[in-house]
Amino acid sequence: MTGVLELGTNAFIITSIGIVIGSMFFVYLIHGLTKIGERLRKLKIGIR
Repeated sequence: MTGVLELGTNAFIITSIGIVIGSMFFVYLIHGLTKIGERLRKLKIGIR
């Protein structure tokens, strides 16, 4: 019984860590895309 409980706790910890890393990566990705978008906009303005 303790083994099952331990396994469940480990799975929960791994899942929560995965969610945290995933959300951080998602935020970083969005931030990067917005930065690239701003640069492209500036370039377009510069070309004109």
